[in-house]
Amino acid sequence: MGPTSDRSTAACILVVDDEPGVRRFACQALEREGFTTIEAADGAEALRIVEHTAPAIALVLSDIRMPKVDGIQLEQTCRERWPGLPVVLMSGEVTRDWVVRLVREDAHEVIRKPFQPGTLVQTIRSILDRPDGGTHNLAGG
Repeated sequence: MGPTSDRSTAACILVVDDEPGVRRFACQALEREGFTTIEAADGAEALRIVEHTAPAIALVLSDIRMPKVDGIQLEQTCRERWPGLPVVLMSGEVTRDWVVRLVREDAHEVIRKPFQPGTLVQTIRSILDRPDGGTHNLAGG
């Protein structure tokens, strides 16, 4: 891998997924590349974490389908309260209904599960390295 900007080097990523194995897999992939990670089991827990540590978090990586607060609701709340905080959504079930909802809700980025560690890292780095911090781009996988 080539050099990266200061913004993406050692950035803190909040990884949100109700499946512990997926959460851990994503965290390990990111940590191997020098990122720091914080884990949350659902959107409600993620919002509590961002509330207390927002300036330290560079990006939120969240599953779409979760109990309590889903990924789309999390992304909307983050956009309203922390407009500079990019949110990347991930899902193994990107059905037509979900795509319609994602477009309607103007979701920023979507990664399809299962994903390769390199694809995840590359997506995160490309968002953090953008001058606009990754706002408003829909990416399929």
